[in-house]
Amino acid sequence: MTGRAPTPPAQPADPADPAVLLRYIEGRAADVECEAVRHWCAASAANRASLARLERAWALVGELPQVGFDPDALWDRIRRRLDGPAPAASAVPAPDPGAAPVERAPAPPGRTRRSGARAWRRRAGRLLGPVALAAAIGFVLLYFDEAKTRVEAVLEPPMQTYTTRPGEIARLVLADGSKVVLDGASTLSLLPGYGRRARELRLDGGAYFEVAHDPSNAFRVHTARMTVEDRGTRFAVIAYSHDLDEQVAVVEGAVAVASRSAGAVILGAHDVASVSSDGRVRATRDIAVDRYLSWIDGTLQFDQDEVAAAARAIQRRFGIEVHVADSALARRRFTGAVRGATLYDDLRGLALLLDASYERKGRVVTLRSRRAPRRRRGARSCRRPCRTWSGRNAGGTSEAPIAEALEGLSRQAGARHDRRGRATGGRAPGLPAARRV
Repeated sequence: MTGRAPTPPAQPADPADPAVLLRYIEGRAADVECEAVRHWCAASAANRASLARLERAWALVGELPQVGFDPDALWDRIRRRLDGPAPAASAVPAPDPGAAPVERAPAPPGRTRRSGARAWRRRAGRLLGPVALAAAIGFVLLYFDEAKTRVEAVLEPPMQTYTTRPGEIARLVLADGSKVVLDGASTLSLLPGYGRRARELRLDGGAYFEVAHDPSNAFRVHTARMTVEDRGTRFAVIAYSHDLDEQVAVVEGAVAVASRSAGAVILGAHDVASVSSDGRVRATRDIAVDRYLSWIDGTLQFDQDEVAAAARAIQRRFGIEVHVADSALARRRFTGAVRGATLYDDLRGLALLLDASYERKGRVVTLRSRRAPRRRRGARSCRRPCRTWSGRNAGGTSEAPIAEALEGLSRQAGARHDRRGRATGGRAPGLPAARRV
């Protein structure tokens, strides 16, 4: 019997070892290795995808033509081609007997025309030989480089994508050590080759980044309107497709923000940039950036934001539906905070402060403007700005939840109100006591 049986490994087979996988693909693996690879593939879909990529790359290598490269043989072929075959004899007319003989210049002593042609070809070979050889070697190297690129493209892991649902937060640690906190209703994609050739990501949504320092390898976040480039810092990006502006807030370090139609703007610590739909970049320097990061701890802070924008942010962060029934209410602005621990109380307090009705059915909250009272004939009308709440009015900061602000406003007015806005003699049941944050 010809052939030799494969030698079983001396230690348990590691299916993640490329040598084991290649033996498995070629059919030369031992039984214990085949069993280990099958269990490894059954463990996860990622393992099966890795084996499939390796099989495709191995098949591609087999399809490539095998180039045998022998420098001596190549040199001989180049010299023979430079020397070339002897020229074919051309038809010469027969001499005319009556014509005078043609005198030819005598050749130099010791040299014939044929030997001169051979010497010229030898000199050309000596001059052109190294050039042709270098060109041939370059062609072979380029060929193998192209083949290597094709194989690497097959072996390259596909783009990794992370997606969160509304109300969900994901904490990620990337291959280079960078950390990401992904907000609700967001999608983060790592482009192929992340960490090896470049650090390129694509974001639709909100995320907070702590970038591992690497001066030689920039960290870039691409969104629909801008590119944020960094080499090691902490910053947040809010780039939801339905929002009017995309925002970048820098906590530490520096980043460059560039839109498709504007040059790069450098941001330092405590700087914020907003990118509008037409690509204009507006930077605000040295401000408090806490409200751009508070969503990580379960609190949303608003500063003269429209109710419609706040409703979208609440839906993404807490996973509930907030319906604003009319456009007039949707355009009103307020300042305050909504906290996950007192979410429905805060929304009920917001409705009261905006003179709107509050209705809840399960995880769906509807805010609707109350009907304006009919003005008596002859009464003077007065236009007042829309009522907004500021944490300062509640005796605290803008981080105070709206439910607590409502309690603070009631205390300042010398009365108490329940959750429906009715005056009571004491503290509203279920509402937390006002506190300074």
